[in-house]
Amino acid sequence: MISEQTIKKMELFYKFSNISVTLIRSGKIAHCTYDLQSVDKLAIYDKIINSNLSTDTIKLITYNSLECYGAFLHMSGNQEYIAIVGPVLTARPLSKDNYGYLSFNHLYDTETVKNFIHLIPLMPIGEFSNALSLLFFELNDVFCSADKIQLDRLDFREFIDGDEFSEQPHMDAPNMNSNDHIHKDIELYLNVIRTGDLKKLDELFKKQVLFYRFSEESTKIKLYTLISISTMFGLAAVDGGLDFSDASSLGNTFITLAESFEKTSDFIATFKKMTRGFVIQVHDSQSKYHYSKSIKKAMSYIDRHIHFPLSLETVSQSVGLSRPYLSQLFSKEVGNSLQTYIQEKKMEEAEKLVKFTKMSMSDISSSLSFCSQSYFTEVFKKVYGITPVQYRKKQLK
Repeated sequence: MISEQTIKKMELFYKFSNISVTLIRSGKIAHCTYDLQSVDKLAIYDKIINSNLSTDTIKLITYNSLECYGAFLHMSGNQEYIAIVGPVLTARPLSKDNYGYLSFNHLYDTETVKNFIHLIPLMPIGEFSNALSLLFFELNDVFCSADKIQLDRLDFREFIDGDEFSEQPHMDAPNMNSNDHIHKDIELYLNVIRTGDLKKLDELFKKQVLFYRFSEESTKIKLYTLISISTMFGLAAVDGGLDFSDASSLGNTFITLAESFEKTSDFIATFKKMTRGFVIQVHDSQSKYHYSKSIKKAMSYIDRHIHFPLSLETVSQSVGLSRPYLSQLFSKEVGNSLQTYIQEKKMEEAEKLVKFTKMSMSDISSSLSFCSQSYFTEVFKKVYGITPVQYRKKQLK
């Protein structure tokens, strides 16, 4: 039996974020924050249960790089449940022609699907990952930072029923529609992004590598090609050292822009801008942060424990250095004191929670382990110039 505490946490999460949560045991729904009666109405359930779920980490499942779910195992009352969080959408389909890219399209009539689309939260993968981390910590008492979440990507060419795509000849290259050729071209870009190599990027652009992927006659295929590429490039940027949230936000900015495009030239121009954006950010990140192993370890510990009480003592113990030596080393390499860095990271997380959730200021303060709400407000105002309540009101406008 599910504990009352678990149900309360699920309902509070749903209230604050509008992201649905479902607990499933033995193929039956044990509790759901919205009106889902059967797993038969959860189109990707079979894919989720075969994703090697655990109680130690989160699995992020993206469907066509458009529809996102989080999944993990949860123990309640000595029983194991599958927790499914979502869906959220990274982009909202504007045309009925694009409904076929949603996992649940074949389960309902067009009007019902249209209504569902407007009810499902719209957010970048980075924001969803942060929300998943928060819920996972609340339910499993284990912190899994966004960059540690495992990604499973379901590709529309393999999983959507009844959607056939006719491959058009790609420009004047006879073998460019082969999977091997496409994968090789994509890998060229992935390597450039991971290394932040602007010179090699310009060489790829000059040779028009991968441009042929946008020569399809169908606008929807061009759009979802861009979405698919954006996801792969974003993960490569994370491998190159870019923050997960920054990579997701960058990709989603260009995807949203491209939803109104029809011309091939517009898609190619956006592809180039997006790719250059990833490479520049990775390049800047790598050139700016050449820290020693001890400092990187300290930063990683802070990221993974941002919702816990953090002190110079706990961080220095995690690194295996004395408090005075770590403080001196941190200030020398980073340019800020360790205490200032901790406060900055907590404020970055607080700003996201204030901006993107409906959590009360008291709950945000507690989740980030501030000693009091008044102190949290004081620090927030010092950093952002206004109180968290004023900040949220400003964002709503």
